[in-house]
Amino acid sequence: MVIKKHQLLTLFFVLLTCSAVYSPGIFGPFVFDDQGSILDNSLIHISELSAESIIGSAQSGTAGPLKRPIPMVSFALNYFFADGLYAPAFKITNIIIHAINSFLIFFLCFRLVGITNNTAHHKYTSPFYMALFIASLWALHPINLTSVLYIVQRMTSLAALFSLISIILYLKGRHALTHQHSRFSYTNLFTLSFASWVLALLSKENAASLPLLILLIELLLFQNPILLNLPRKCNALTRTLLTTAFIYCIFTIFTFAQSGYQARSFTIYERLLTETRVISSYLYMITIPKINSFSLFHDDKVISTSITSPISTLSSIFFLFALAFIAVKFRKKNPLFSFGIAWFFTGHLIESSIIALEIMHEHRNYLPSFGILLSLYSLIPAKFFNRWKMNVLLGLIMTVVGGTTLLKAYQWSSFQNLSYFESIHNPLSPAIQLLHSNVNLKAGNNDIAEAAIKKAILLDTQEASYPLHYQLLLSKLDRPIPMGIQLDTLERLRLKQITPSTKSILITISNCLINKSCLALLPNYMEWLMVLTQDAPEVAFYLYLQGKGFQAEGNQVAALNAFQKAHEKDAHYLQPLFRIISILITNHQFDAAEKVLSLAELKNKGAKIPLNNALKSVRRELDSIREKKKENNGVSQLDQP
Repeated sequence: MVIKKHQLLTLFFVLLTCSAVYSPGIFGPFVFDDQGSILDNSLIHISELSAESIIGSAQSGTAGPLKRPIPMVSFALNYFFADGLYAPAFKITNIIIHAINSFLIFFLCFRLVGITNNTAHHKYTSPFYMALFIASLWALHPINLTSVLYIVQRMTSLAALFSLISIILYLKGRHALTHQHSRFSYTNLFTLSFASWVLALLSKENAASLPLLILLIELLLFQNPILLNLPRKCNALTRTLLTTAFIYCIFTIFTFAQSGYQARSFTIYERLLTETRVISSYLYMITIPKINSFSLFHDDKVISTSITSPISTLSSIFFLFALAFIAVKFRKKNPLFSFGIAWFFTGHLIESSIIALEIMHEHRNYLPSFGILLSLYSLIPAKFFNRWKMNVLLGLIMTVVGGTTLLKAYQWSSFQNLSYFESIHNPLSPAIQLLHSNVNLKAGNNDIAEAAIKKAILLDTQEASYPLHYQLLLSKLDRPIPMGIQLDTLERLRLKQITPSTKSILITISNCLINKSCLALLPNYMEWLMVLTQDAPEVAFYLYLQGKGFQAEGNQVAALNAFQKAHEKDAHYLQPLFRIISILITNHQFDAAEKVLSLAELKNKGAKIPLNNALKSVRRELDSIREKKKENNGVSQLDQP
């Protein structure tokens, strides 16, 4: 099948128009995980394009075992060319990536329809318009909004970009192989496909499911799956190595999955049960995109503790099994329907199974949602496509879906809009209530801010970050902190479910202790750290925070001891050394500061996140002090008779 010029122009116009629905959110804020990955990440705040700065930004990621270097470098380039943390520049980049992905979805869909029409009895009419409608609907769908306007989720869209390129290149390579083109041709295409998969993995680890997606194409859409013949062509040693590698990958994933549950309020079993309801919710949101179904957070999802608690767990399991059964049953009658369902489930294998991630996020559907849209479209009988009523209906569907996304994009246009509408659409989300509280506190709406954070505390009785935020709010308003709030905070900290949100607010408060507005928090702060360091003394992070508390008290000796212990617990944790250097310089112990700085420079070479710029800054400061000291000594000697 060949795409004609006028069809190509139509494709460009429609998909670019679809991408424009996100434009109202361009001037919206950085939110949630943007803070740690972008706003507070000094390694992406580059002032020059050099190998050192690019490598530093690539190594600055903390999400996932591979650190996701490609999106981190893209953030650094955004910062450099936008001359700072200019949110519209970051968001426009995300929209461009989404537009490119929309084109790739079209070309993939167009090719899949062509494969199906060539190999199956079932025929799909008008492949171009079928692919155009599905790609447009995917581009417009509100379930993809957080993958576009939530800046840090560029990790998701870039992983999708390289995954789609990898699949398309694989299909082209397969075509070259089966049609007896030159070996050079298909070898290059397969090599490029593999390289693109690697780039997808370096964008986000959920791209690990890509080989399974390709396997689905082979099994469900081709009559002669070439991947099934490959093991027969391999010798015994190669088969053994591949089997060993597969078992090792499964073991590694399972080990990594279990490691995160210490900081979660649910077990691996409870997460698996809950995800059945989550997957069912995703299907509902994709099929019936109501505006109040979509939210930045879905932390109000009740955890399933058994198959019947809540009872919707059992009904979700039954529904998903029934859907899978129907897909298998009709795999020959309607292969695209079965393929779309299988694509959706496979796309959720990584993030919606055993790994200890948060329960539910919409961006996890960025690629999987394509499968559901493909399945739904494939159910329309071919005889209806030439009727004007069907064209009107499809146009109406696109208008409704696009209008919903346009309204959601407007809601993302400012912090005020985002917190207001999110609190209306998702009033039982404690994270939304926290966002609503912070926004209103900045706006001077103190009563609304306090009511929202109190509601968050009541909605989640285990998360420690909410009472910590409440104490910070009371301190900033110069109001006394009730003893009950402090006792509740300590009790939650003793649960040892220290989430990234709790760590973030602890850092915020520790940085604020030097300000008068936070000074009243110091006694309570030291009690928090006493609990954390007593129950988990091996954690360098808590010892570091405790040292900052001692500094705020003016107890320099205790602070030095805490920072020293923190570094001893984790030799690659450099922040405590910076604090030690600062204290030594303040006390004019320049030789000792030089020794610690040399140690920090040595440790930085093997650090997980190198702090090259920070070390250079400290080195310049110390050299400047030494230079001034030499000049002063020289002046003093000249003054002597």
